[in-house]
Amino acid sequence: MVCGLIEKYCPELQVPDSVTKTLEAVQEMRNAFEHIDERAEGKVGRRQVHSDALTIFNQPDFVESSILRYKNYELNFESDVITALVDCRELIMDAIDERAKQNARNKQQEE
Repeated sequence: MVCGLIEKYCPELQVPDSVTKTLEAVQEMRNAFEHIDERAEGKVGRRQVHSDALTIFNQPDFVESSILRYKNYELNFESDVITALVDCRELIMDAIDERAKQNARNKQQEE
């Protein structure tokens, strides 16, 4: 979502690597948890049975390791996720600042 907003409204800003590297894993895991009922039935996507569906439930060491696994993805909450969230926050603040500057320039041109 942040990547799309930046691309649309502030294309001059670059999305940090910490965000782009985790994006696919975050999207896949979000979808898995959003459709947890389908995963419980062994289904992924368009209601097709898939061997990876049940991997969302296989989290034997999450509390100890802070690593969430699904399919072939791993997200470490102590490093990957925290870094991506902090970088997203900074990116959003930069985007707000950039849009404010653009609005001020536009207002000056109108005068």
